[in-house]
Amino acid sequence: MNTTKIIVNPYADRWKAKAAIPDIERVCQKIGLDYELVVTEGPNHGIELAREAALAGFSPIVSAGGDGSISEVVNGLMQAAGAGAEHSRSDGVAGPLGIIPLGSADDFADMLGLEKEIEAACRVILAGQTRIVDVGCVNGRYFDNNSAVGLEPMVTITERAMGRIKGTPRYIVAALKTILHHKPW
Repeated sequence: MNTTKIIVNPYADRWKAKAAIPDIERVCQKIGLDYELVVTEGPNHGIELAREAALAGFSPIVSAGGDGSISEVVNGLMQAAGAGAEHSRSDGVAGPLGIIPLGSADDFADMLGLEKEIEAACRVILAGQTRIVDVGCVNGRYFDNNSAVGLEPMVTITERAMGRIKGTPRYIVAALKTILHHKPW
């Protein structure tokens, strides 16, 4: 097995992912996963890190964060596969992508039925369990989870401006706030 590149978004779930880094490293060492861990430093940095990792031959590339983190890593993998990159992998294949769900909702991981606990997720990655996932593209940006217009993006904007509430209740409150305060064009 090649060396796994783990890309951690420390801000996922309001900095909860940063606190999980020692646990990820401990688990990887415990189960014998050959890995290199890097931390994103801001928006879209995961794209760059994933692209560079794929081009350097790391496999799999793991997103440790939430749905936004996964999206960035997918975009980097797609670029490395030749969809928009100056230098692409010769095989044109994106992935494999591993996921350690550390976000506030982890919608994509839930839809795929992925393990939520760090050790269980790392064991799946070590075992090399894969499946094919479709990826869409709009205006040069790739998406793995969903794309939307109308209410859903408005809910996301509301959610990002919210404070204390975490997890699924955060999105329910954001949806209710958006519906109650939405002003039609």
